[in-house]
Amino acid sequence: MALSLDLLNLICTIPQTDMLDVTGGAPSEIRELNIDVFRKEWGSLMDDEPNVDTIWPYEWTQPKLLGGVTYAGLLEVINGWTVQFSDAAYNVNIVGGNSNLSDVIIKNTVGVNTANSAGLQDAYSLQAGAYDGVVAIDVGATQSGTTFPFGTRGQPVNNLADAKTIAEARGLNVFAIMASMTLTTETIDAGYIIRGDNPVTVTITIDPSVNVENAIFENATITGTLDGSNVFRECHILNVNFFNGAIHNCSIQGTITLGGGITAEIYDSWSGVAGGGVGQTAEIDMGGAGQDLLMRNYAGGIDLINGTGASSVSIDMNSGRVIVDPTVTAGNYYVRGVAQVYDGSTGTATVVDQTVAKDTADRIIPNIWGAS
Repeated sequence: MALSLDLLNLICTIPQTDMLDVTGGAPSEIRELNIDVFRKEWGSLMDDEPNVDTIWPYEWTQPKLLGGVTYAGLLEVINGWTVQFSDAAYNVNIVGGNSNLSDVIIKNTVGVNTANSAGLQDAYSLQAGAYDGVVAIDVGATQSGTTFPFGTRGQPVNNLADAKTIAEARGLNVFAIMASMTLTTETIDAGYIIRGDNPVTVTITIDPSVNVENAIFENATITGTLDGSNVFRECHILNVNFFNGAIHNCSIQGTITLGGGITAEIYDSWSGVAGGGVGQTAEIDMGGAGQDLLMRNYAGGIDLINGTGASSVSIDMNSGRVIVDPTVTAGNYYVRGVAQVYDGSTGTATVVDQTVAKDTADRIIPNIWGAS
């Protein structure tokens, strides 16, 4: 708020445009003044003035919990101060607590509704229920900003920056992604959960410029470039670069390129690609120099490529096939469970086939890599 203070006449003026417009299509303009936000800004301005103790403008009683209900705070304007709204044809709803503003307002053409109540509950606590633990983002929405109710399911914000501000202010760490979007400039870290509405309708594209680290992605289709230690749950994974962390209950439909020094872990997941030969299945790019990989209870085909370092790979198959490409030239690759193993590795790479019911004739297809 850009409040203005007249210290000589003890007048605090509130600009019209600094208050939230909640008109919502009504024929007359309605603005909203949150008492808690207002008094904090007023107090901040007063702290910059000399001798404020003799002219301090208000007393503030914090919200109080009684009988399991949090009751609203109380703002009392004191010491002869008055309040005025910049004069124009609009109305103001005063929310967020009780006050004596109706007694100290300088009247003009602005209509003011205070709605005091002895049983008024704390608006902040009620607002928390509207968020239901998440901040909603829909890039197709028209609204941006951080004032309640923006970020709720009914009025999602259209950008991640506002969503983060709302989340930090309210102690939330879950973003509900309602439509496909590209993450471009923000930093996603500190254990944030990015949860899509539906992996069929919501694709999250991660631009290389974004710092995405220590985040959890759920229930969405994912593609793009990560930074490290991320977790995927119940996602469709397309082409993803520089992955380490963990994948749980996901469909892998593209190439996952490993990166960084942390073991990549894949649990209870499957190939989402029809076929099963080279170029016809999900793919793990070992990242050139290589990185350790652990897969548990995987189903379908998986093609391991580009392993040139001393990687340690352990794969437990539910069913399917494991293809070790000729571009794998170093490292140790252990395969267990029920699967066909096609070993085309070269160089010093070692593939140890510990799968059930080996049948060499059925397992080795000479021209799987297009050889004559």
